[in-house]
Amino acid sequence: GAGSCAKSGSCTQPYLVPLSNYWLNQLVDSSGNKLVDSDQIQNGLGLWKARHRFDTPRGYDSHRTTLRLVQGFRGTSGIWDWDLGFVYSAAKSKQNNTGRQSMTLLNEALALSTPDAYNPFCGPNCNDESPFTIDIVRANTTSLYMMDYKASTPNIYDLPAGPVGMLIGAEIRRESYTDKRDPRINGDIRYTVPVGPKAGETFPIISDVLNSSATPDSGGSRLTYSLFSELAIPVTDNIDAQVAVRYENSDDYGDATVGKIAFGWQPLDRVKLRYSASETFRAPALILVNEGYLGRSSATTDHLLQYVAGDIADDNYSMQRVTEGNPGLQPEYGENESLGLVLEPIDNLIITLDKWSIETED
Repeated sequence: GAGSCAKSGSCTQPYLVPLSNYWLNQLVDSSGNKLVDSDQIQNGLGLWKARHRFDTPRGYDSHRTTLRLVQGFRGTSGIWDWDLGFVYSAAKSKQNNTGRQSMTLLNEALALSTPDAYNPFCGPNCNDESPFTIDIVRANTTSLYMMDYKASTPNIYDLPAGPVGMLIGAEIRRESYTDKRDPRINGDIRYTVPVGPKAGETFPIISDVLNSSATPDSGGSRLTYSLFSELAIPVTDNIDAQVAVRYENSDDYGDATVGKIAFGWQPLDRVKLRYSASETFRAPALILVNEGYLGRSSATTDHLLQYVAGDIADDNYSMQRVTEGNPGLQPEYGENESLGLVLEPIDNLIITLDKWSIETED
């Protein structure tokens, strides 16, 4: 359904009380005429009712479990110190939301022509809402498998100013997630608007759960290989340099290579100048790549319309925003640069001054 929301923001999903509803047929005006015979609902459908609050309280039970196993090995081989690590992590959650209403079952309860029909006119706590009250369940899982290897040495090569240190490494990781929604939310059990201006609307625009947007199940995984290396270089007695590079290749967004270079110059014992320039990248989150078609409704006050048209304007209404995951989404790249001064005028006092910039793209 559709319609304006109260300015208090308490709008709920409208529903139709059909002409067959027993309690609708009991309503009369001040002259004793049945409301179903009035011009207000001579649309062949019934009476639309909005901003209705059900008596059944909402609640939820949530259960979450996380398992993480970490194993590391380390040793020495010649001039190299190495370590090898394994990580397995898995998590799952299940949330049961209670006190919700099914549109399909609500319509069935409203359509009854006998006194056991749902009565939306009698006020609070006067109805049995169990025929259309339901629980909805959401279940999620995530997992991570990772192996990384690193080897380092303080002396891979001798320069006049001292030895060059080096680190090399590799990493393999697999990430995955699943997001399983309730059948009345994900379209397995579909509700289709039977009549009215929105007749025929169904999943993925709307769900069968009152005041809950339709949301498909989603899931995805990513396998990534990484290689990285770093050098610590003594350029002179008072100038040190660092050079680093990292390469990653993923089976969904492709590959990326980023690097870093940094210098530190200490002309005096208590004065140091430092400079660095680096590239970064941020991989797109799995859900941004794999999420399905999403429609989300929201209410808003159109202040421009209110200003132009004044009190005659219906300046409070709802709209629907539609989004979908982007399988072609690429990493976000950044370039960082920093120039700094470090002063130690007296013992136990350090003063730093830095100027830095960050640029991002994609």
